[in-house]
Parts: sequence; structure tokens; C-alpha cells
Amino acid sequence: VLKIAKNEKGIAQNEAEIKLYESTKSPLLAEIKRYGANKTWIVSERAYTCVETDFERIIGIPWRNFWEHPTEKSPRKPRKGFKDGGDWQVGFDKYFADKNHRVNEPYNGIINVRSALMYIDSSCNSDEEDEYASYSVEKAIKTFPWLREMQRFVKQTHVRDIAAIDNYGIVHRNGKDMIVMIDSGLTTEIYKKYYSTWQA
Repeated sequence: VLKIAKNEKGIAQNEAEIKLYESTKSPLLAEIKRYGANKTWIVSERAYTCVETDFERIIGIPWRNFWEHPTEKSPRKPRKGFKDGGDWQVGFDKYFADKNHRVNEPYNGIINVRSALMYIDSSCNSDEEDEYASYSVEKAIKTFPWLREMQRFVKQTHVRDIAAIDNYGIVHRNGKDMIVMIDSGLTTEIYKKYYSTWQA
């Protein structure tokens, strides 16, 4: 895939993307094959469009869905198709089977990719108190290797914009589909310089 920068911001992001890949060689990134001396173009590994259902298929949890609605674990009788008396909106047996959650306890978090990435971005790239933190999000990061590796990667590199689905694609490696970042050039430094409303 050929990526061409059209302005100063694009060149800066290309340069950051090249530096990030060469310094980490992270499996979370699309491989960079070659690039121009002036960083105006990059040829990277071919990645196919990634849609929401691909995350559940490849990683094991959804990108985003109706589990997001706040609800409570209630003692009502089991509904058809569910193993316990959980709220109809959630329908997630693993959540209710967790002994850390009690009857009538508010369900204050999401077990999905998007919310976990928002938490990772916020907690790794900001000094402010994180508003996305919850027991469920933190548990998801510990449970799923892809999210755990993403958290480690963002802590190390401070890459931004990780919760945008357009920044991901699917590559085929070692006989398996993998989800990778296809646009990793937006670092905290570049964000502050070119995109932040409070830039100097």
C-alpha cells in the first residue's frame, strides 16, 4: 500500500510512523516495506478493511454493541436463552457468573474493544483522571492478549487516536488473520503541534 503525504502534517506523521515501526517492530503495526528519503511516501504491508464484527472474530470480544447500556444484575427468573436472571439488555453470562459482581450492583463498564482502547489512550496519554476506568474494562485488558499488548505499546510510545476503527486493518500472518494499526503516525507530540486546540 502506497501512502503519500500532501503537506507538512502528513510528512511529520509519516516520519513518526516510520520511526515508530523501526524502533519497535511491533506486531500491532502494519509492516513498512520501504519509504522515500524525504518521508513523503511510505509503502506498507497490505491490510484489508476492518469492520466491527472482525474484532469479535479475531480478538474474541466485540468492537461495540448493546452491552454498553448501563444495567444491573437482578435476581429475576432466568430468561430463555440466558443461564441466569440477568438484565435483557446485557445478556452476557460471563459477566453475571463473575462472583465479584453482586445482585443489584450497577454494571458500570463495558467489555468491548472500543471502550478498552479509549481507556488505554486516556490513561497512557493524559495526566488527568481517567473517566473510562471500570472493573470490566480493566479485566478485559488483562484477559485478552491483544488489548494487553496494546496497553504496553501505548505506554511505551504514546501513540494517539487508537480508538478510531478506521485506523485498523486485517493482515494475514503465519496462516492467521491479525488486526493491526495502519495509521500510527499521530503521536502526542504531533497531536499537540498540529491538531490540539490549545497548541502554542
